[in-house]
Amino acid sequence: MRHDPNEALIAQREREIEDIAQGIIELANIFQELQTMVIDQGSMLDRIDYNVERMATDVKEADKELKVASGYQQKSVKRKIMLLLAILIAGVFILLSLKLSRKGNGSAPAVPQTPDLSPGIGGGKFRRQSISLRPTRDWHRRRRRLWQEAEGDPLAF
Repeated sequence: MRHDPNEALIAQREREIEDIAQGIIELANIFQELQTMVIDQGSMLDRIDYNVERMATDVKEADKELKVASGYQQKSVKRKIMLLLAILIAGVFILLSLKLSRKGNGSAPAVPQTPDLSPGIGGGKFRRQSISLRPTRDWHRRRRRLWQEAEGDPLAF
């Protein structure tokens, strides 16, 4: 068999063409893999974009809810203060009513009664009444005296 120098050259070119074809096939595979990566990343970017938009609306709603909650909190503080004041006022009224009821029932200063030593003079019963009524009589006398002095009556007591 005869070796033709052209045949060696043709075989060498054939191998080079096969290498180039193999490189093109590998390059096509790389581009296909790159395309799948771009598609995957595109869907990830779409999800990220969707989540960012949803987050923006959620933040706006949360801001509205915080404003409402702040209003409720301020109203709650005002209501607590008003309730405390109402309880204090009720307590003061209760204390005053208890204090006044004690004064009216038995805490008024009693006029000391002297024992009746002479039952023959006026009797003990009348004497005790006169002693207990004496402060009111004295007050009426003083009032009468003041009125008469104000009028310029020379017959004043």
